[in-house]
Amino acid sequence: MKKILITGGAGFVGRHLAKALLKNNYQITILDNLYRWNLKDIAKADLDIKKIKFIEGDICDEELVKKTIYKNDIIIHLASISQVMTSLKDPDKCFEYNVIGAKNVIKYCAKYNKKLIFSSSREVYGTAKYLPVDLNHPLLPENPYGVSKIIGESLIKAYAKSFGLKYVIFRLSNIFGSGDKERVAPIFIEKANAGQEIIIFGKDKIIDFVYIDDVVQAFLIAIETDYALNKTLNIGSGVSTSLKKLAKLVIKITDSKSQIKQKKARLGEVDRFTADIRETKKILKGWLPKVDIETGLEIMLKNYRNNLKK
Repeated sequence: MKKILITGGAGFVGRHLAKALLKNNYQITILDNLYRWNLKDIAKADLDIKKIKFIEGDICDEELVKKTIYKNDIIIHLASISQVMTSLKDPDKCFEYNVIGAKNVIKYCAKYNKKLIFSSSREVYGTAKYLPVDLNHPLLPENPYGVSKIIGESLIKAYAKSFGLKYVIFRLSNIFGSGDKERVAPIFIEKANAGQEIIIFGKDKIIDFVYIDDVVQAFLIAIETDYALNKTLNIGSGVSTSLKKLAKLVIKITDSKSQIKQKKARLGEVDRFTADIRETKKILKGWLPKVDIETGLEIMLKNYRNNLKK
């Protein structure tokens, strides 16, 4: 039975991934400092904490990272400051977690010959010069978060060449699904469900929304096979969705009277992105995004309303 460490495993993606891995009979360790989430969030995700080894700790604690990586077989590195606006408000914290913390994880994965699956971001590309964005698109980040992820990717590739690190890098698009918070899809659902105004920042902003189950499936294939070993791949739906369309879909499924208000774009936010996933489908054999944006939103709304009743 393989032992898998998920850094940042208390987070949105980590909880869904841990749940899927438990079903596949892996031994799971979560290392998380509970910066954004807490143990109640794990419980809400129907995760049996008794079946998981949970370590409350920080990836910037090098000795802790060293000991924890040594005891596991595969490392899923999700822990980071993952919100653009947070990276703009506190770039120092962003670089501390996403560069120094990532360096610790990368260093000891290489030292102890552990396979590393690293969550990068579509933010490394910046605003797309063309759509869909393939892996040859220039890296033109527009915020500290995007820069920090490029540094993480560069460290990984350097350690692969210098020390034989085995890795997979996923450049994740905008993930949506039940259990998330403080991001555009859950915010829109919360506002529309309450009949409140929905605010869109920027004109004609285009985003690639990929459903959480499809993202988890990509991680499972990368864990269970070596198809993607030492490769960088886009993980997205490959579908362009404007923020205005998203807002209208949410209003439709909630049967809301909410109005949409457009405000000027915020500094540091990418205006348009859609992932080219042809290479991903070719390399990750059997992977294909299955849940479209409207179906995913309907699942989110159902779960949101059920939680309101509790």
